[in-house]
Amino acid sequence: MKKIFGAIFLVLLTAAAASAQTTPTAADTAQMRLQQQQQRAADAKATLDAQKSQAKDSREALKDSKAQMRDQKQQLRTQKSQLKEQKLADREAQRQKELAQKQARDEKRLLKTQKKMAKEASN
Repeated sequence: MKKIFGAIFLVLLTAAAASAQTTPTAADTAQMRLQQQQQRAADAKATLDAQKSQAKDSREALKDSKAQMRDQKQQLRTQKSQLKEQKLADREAQRQKELAQKQARDEKRLLKTQKKMAKEASN
């Protein structure tokens, strides 16, 4: 009989220990809630950090784009200025050419007139 009571006691003790392990106490529950809250806070912080990093990258990309646009505008202004100078040089070259042609015509006319006068003078 002692053996039977001992076996029953052992079974009851084992069952009590097993149920004690599976049933969380208030302290365990509070600890789990705290850990879950800390995990959520850590996840939120990681998300916020990722968003901040993305915003920073976007600002830097925008800054680079603006700088590139400024450089392109400056290059365009330089090209326009060079084109304007080239046009002025072309106009001046055309003017010089026309002046030289006029002088050549005038000299030719003068020579022709001088020859005519010399011919009339010799007659």
